[in-house]
Amino acid sequence: MHTTFPSARAVAPGEIIALEIEERGWLQRDLAQIMQRPPQAISEIIRGVKQITTETAIELAEVFGTSPELWLNLEAVYRLQLARQRTDDTRGIATRSQLYSVLPIPDMLRRGWIQGGNASDDLESSVEEFFGGSLTEKVAAVSFRQRAEGASEHGAQVAWVQRVRQLGERQHVPAFDRARLREAIPQIRQLMQHTEQISAVPSLLNNLGIRFVVVPQLPRTSIDGVLCNPGDAPLIGMTLRFDRIDSFWFTLMHEIAHLALDHQTLHLDNLYAEDDVRDAQETEANALARSWIIQPTALHSWAAHTRPYFARQAIAAFAAQHHVHPALVLGQLMFEKYVGYKHLRVLLEKASPQLNPWMDMVGTAAS
Repeated sequence: MHTTFPSARAVAPGEIIALEIEERGWLQRDLAQIMQRPPQAISEIIRGVKQITTETAIELAEVFGTSPELWLNLEAVYRLQLARQRTDDTRGIATRSQLYSVLPIPDMLRRGWIQGGNASDDLESSVEEFFGGSLTEKVAAVSFRQRAEGASEHGAQVAWVQRVRQLGERQHVPAFDRARLREAIPQIRQLMQHTEQISAVPSLLNNLGIRFVVVPQLPRTSIDGVLCNPGDAPLIGMTLRFDRIDSFWFTLMHEIAHLALDHQTLHLDNLYAEDDVRDAQETEANALARSWIIQPTALHSWAAHTRPYFARQAIAAFAAQHHVHPALVLGQLMFEKYVGYKHLRVLLEKASPQLNPWMDMVGTAAS
């Protein structure tokens, strides 16, 4: 996130800090105590009066579990915005360059998410209409949540999440009840036995008050799924970037676990990242999702007696015993490194043919 728009409101990193401490139920003086800083200094950072130095960025990274570079980048973008707002607004080439730098404009055009006229004003208006508001705030908010490095990735993540929201808003569902969701886990799990049963998942989720869409991933992103609006009208979005039924079920149950555990934040998930980049909620959701699919103790006990030869017949028998598709057992064996990722891949059937009515199909063939 190196550039922004002259017309957009400058968002101070302090606004992100204020949201984070509010989410944790802290006061500014609590953060001051944690960082061993004068309360006045914390207040000035939050109000954008005091700049974030390299030392402060390191301390903020320790507090919020991010990278120091994130805070330095947010500070640099904010100061650049302020400087630009004090100069004349130059349109034309500069505006188009900024749009293309911060967002995946070519991919958004190919997919039909936005329209691109000859004038920069037309393109910017289409982009702002797509987002329905300030671009800078949305980029900053999702960038904070995403741990992956790379400025070009942030805008693509924001655009993907916005498309998920757009499609999800078209679905009319009853009020969400977390207790009903927990009670429905066995019913959801019954659909794990056969590939074609995946087609029943979206309607079942809708009946539980959960909206569901599939939006294929954009280039330069590594997203498996997202949970939006966990407290009200929740929405689960998936990419199917690994179009296998084991990946589908793990991603889905991971997002459902966030809901069942009442995790009240937007979760943009790369479920195949290294463990050291996940926070406590991600680890908790992973564990619950795996336990719903196959209890780890049962898997490890069986694997200990079966290794080193995990034949197709043995996997199928264990899967039948636990009422899941053999691919889900194979997926767990791969994750636990009992077998390599080339082992019996014929079992890993595609999930996408079962979800065509729920997929964002516009322009995907060209992207």
